[in-house]
Amino acid sequence: MNMFKEFRNLKAAVVVLMTAVLFTACSKEDETNKPHLGRTVTWNINTQGNAIVGAGEYWIIKGTGEQANNSIIIGDGATVVLSGVNIKAKNGEDASAGITCLGDATIVLETGTENIVTGASYYPGITVSTENKIGTLTIKGAGSLEAQSSFWAPGIGCPYYDNNESSGVKMDCGNIVIENGNITAYGSGYSAAIGSSGPNKCGDITIKGGNVTATSVDSGPGIGCSGFENGSSCGNITILGGVVNAKGSDNAPAIGCGFKKGTSCGDILIDGGVVNADAGDSDYGPGIGSIGEGVCGSITITYKVTKVTSLAGKDAPFSIGLDYDTPGHCGPITIGGTVYWDGNDFLNGGRDYLAQKPFVYEP
Repeated sequence: MNMFKEFRNLKAAVVVLMTAVLFTACSKEDETNKPHLGRTVTWNINTQGNAIVGAGEYWIIKGTGEQANNSIIIGDGATVVLSGVNIKAKNGEDASAGITCLGDATIVLETGTENIVTGASYYPGITVSTENKIGTLTIKGAGSLEAQSSFWAPGIGCPYYDNNESSGVKMDCGNIVIENGNITAYGSGYSAAIGSSGPNKCGDITIKGGNVTATSVDSGPGIGCSGFENGSSCGNITILGGVVNAKGSDNAPAIGCGFKKGTSCGDILIDGGVVNADAGDSDYGPGIGSIGEGVCGSITITYKVTKVTSLAGKDAPFSIGLDYDTPGHCGPITIGGTVYWDGNDFLNGGRDYLAQKPFVYEP
């Protein structure tokens, strides 16, 4: 009898201990310990191959640091923690982005880790497919992420086109939200570093914090819509905090819309943080705004920012707005509550104010 009594006491103690451990784990602030509705999986991308994350699941994907020719698919409502991942998607019939999100998805960058995601040729490092719904990708965490394409696509955004043109797969991209982390994105081949590519459409782009560097090297903005293909567009561009360094390239601004007729971006709002926008090799492009036949919505910089610096191309007339004073190509421009361009004409000395090189606003 004493043996059974001791067993019951031991069993009770184990239950109490396990409860305490679980309570402690769930109480931690680290993102990887937050409860999730779906199953939890730990996966090594180097040794276990491609990762297919089901809807609502929670995966911790680790890497060895060496590049793996694998890719990741994230189901709707799922969360993926990246921990030292270095992947490059394969080219060929099965070419894809390095990471494809099938709806709403969250990517957490594990604290202190470096992660590199490279898409196949014509595919971005990371995309949000709109095939089933217009989802939102949220990137956060205290790690770092470098996102790029092998050739002609954004770091984060739309594919340039589908290698299998008969598939009917939509090449548009959903919404992109960066909450924090150290994010570096590169765009190439008429593509934004973060945003649209080719004739495709990207949703809203929102940066809430972190350190974000977005650089395009060929007819694309750092953040915004493709500088080349007719029909390319992106939604609203909103910067609420953090440090953002954006650099454009030939035929595109640093933040905004490229040069071809039919290209457009939504409203641009800078409502916090430090922003450095450099038009780079875009001779006639503003640091922030539109160029050529491209059309952007309103541009608003509020008094809540720490500092905004915008540098136009060497032959561009304005650092903010448009490459020429052409009505209809840029919406109203409001800085610190004062309207300097109403969509048709300059106000309050706007012609000279917006032509400063560089333009600096530090309230």
